[in-house]
Amino acid sequence: MSELELVRAEFTRYPQSLLSVDDRLENLSPALAKAVGEQIAHALQGWQGPLPDRHFICSTIMDLAFSRQLVDWPTLVAQIAQYTDAVPDMLINAYECASWGYSLRQALSHPRRSPYVMCTIVDLNLMDLAFWRANPNWGNSGFGIATLLFRADENAQQCVTVNVAKTSNFIAEFSIAVRNALADKPDYKLALPFFPQAVTQLFQRLLPDADMLPDLHPRFGHCFGADPWISLVEQAPHASPGQRFLATSVALNGYWTMADITLAADGIFNWREAK
Repeated sequence: MSELELVRAEFTRYPQSLLSVDDRLENLSPALAKAVGEQIAHALQGWQGPLPDRHFICSTIMDLAFSRQLVDWPTLVAQIAQYTDAVPDMLINAYECASWGYSLRQALSHPRRSPYVMCTIVDLNLMDLAFWRANPNWGNSGFGIATLLFRADENAQQCVTVNVAKTSNFIAEFSIAVRNALADKPDYKLALPFFPQAVTQLFQRLLPDADMLPDLHPRFGHCFGADPWISLVEQAPHASPGQRFLATSVALNGYWTMADITLAADGIFNWREAK
């Protein structure tokens, strides 16, 4: 069986916006680089293995900062390099919450010198926009940075599935796809995105036999692409050796992704609050 193993996972929650209302916009890029760079460095603390060939930054909500040229990507990468050698090489946001799956598929479908791949999911309300604080589609938002280090064998691309809904009823299409993926996998635990009760009830109706990890929306809000990874961080201390998980995300634009994941026996999985 192909293996995609989660070796490190760290989520840092940011209950406050990155900048205060009194900060100058010129401070945005250095502040973002510091937050991301220190996050990556902390997640890789004590790491003795090779650095990954590919390291993606994935985001749902930060496109405005780049499209308005408040943050320049090459400059941001250079600033991140002040904090870590594991600098990201690409920003992916077109697939919103599902961007991590499309990034993994891209990395795993090409030859690699290193068996490791990284994704850092960054969804910070950089300018404290009201739209991102809460929305009828997903309820209250949760903001933070999730850094993920995967160990992948040469056929690990088979562990990642991506697709896009054909109709506007994307939650139902996504749920049916998840149900089909789990049809012959009764021992898997399912990590779903965090949504309000109405969506959670739909998941329960369409996935009655799935062994779902707890919905953490009441505790964290909807944390965009980080949701399933927060679930795995929470579950890691209780996971049995060799337990398999299906990590899933779905975006409002209809993109969705699933990944067949195991947790490394020597893995380190943490979450913390930003200071």
